[in-house]
Amino acid sequence: ATGASNVGHYGITAAGATGTGLSNYAVTYRGGTLTIDPAALTVTALDQASTYGQTPDLGTSQFSTSGLVNGDTVSAVTLATAATGASNVGAYGITAAGATGTGLSNYAVTYRGGTLTIDPAALTVTALDQTSTYGNNPALGSSAFSTSGLVNGDSVSAVTLATAATGASNVGAYGITAAGATGTGLSNYAVTYRGGTLTIDPAALTVTALDQSSTYGQTPDLGTSQFSTSGLVNGDTVSAVTLATAATGASSVGAYGITAAGATGTGLSNYAVTYQGGTLTIDPAALTVTALDQTSTYGNSPALGSSAFSTTGLVNGDSVSAV
Repeated sequence: ATGASNVGHYGITAAGATGTGLSNYAVTYRGGTLTIDPAALTVTALDQASTYGQTPDLGTSQFSTSGLVNGDTVSAVTLATAATGASNVGAYGITAAGATGTGLSNYAVTYRGGTLTIDPAALTVTALDQTSTYGNNPALGSSAFSTSGLVNGDSVSAVTLATAATGASNVGAYGITAAGATGTGLSNYAVTYRGGTLTIDPAALTVTALDQSSTYGQTPDLGTSQFSTSGLVNGDTVSAVTLATAATGASSVGAYGITAAGATGTGLSNYAVTYQGGTLTIDPAALTVTALDQTSTYGNSPALGSSAFSTTGLVNGDSVSAV
């Protein structure tokens, strides 16, 4: 037997005794037995990691050995764990058994376990874009979000959504932050939060031209203050409105439209402005026709005619030809 001999029993022969006085003996040699015992071999499962929601794939090669000699090898080991794809994040044992290879019948094999770490799965929670109207406090709620990465029937039931925008914030885009997801099984995730956008839309503002009147022959003076408003919030104001009409000082008595446009004031960039027209009524001008004094002779029938009069109040080249 040699160091490369397999486990087993081998003969031991005896011969060539040396010593003192041995020439006086007829020596008989009898053999013995050499027993080659198994060498100690330790096979250790290496630590591994898996992700929550995935079935652990331990393979057959994640191990180390101690004690192999003579070029013997371990090519594969059966590795097993109680963990499954539904197992929570944490540490689970890996058992090793059933080593295969070359020369392994010459070993007393000891198996040592390893550790499988179930790492958190990646979960992304994204705040959905939302809108609000200028003047209203944004009501983001807790359900306007999407998720990516949930497994095993886990769920996100609510998310804390927040924004720096208020009811007084100007029209524009503001960030929405997401945090504090609650639900089932979320301790098994590494959660990443992604923000959304809150768009503050313009509030509706109606500017209405008030009805006015003018007198025939006078150029209508509509001014800039004869209007009413509906929809202003946050202390915003309309200080002036451009009021216009097609009527002139020469326009006949009747009703004419007043248009409103070009409102100016404070905070008006936060509104979608609708203008509503009013009515300009051209009233009759005052005209006085006075009969002139006349004379006649007793006994004659008075001949007054139709032209002995005077007028006050005529405009626009109008005339009275006969009375």
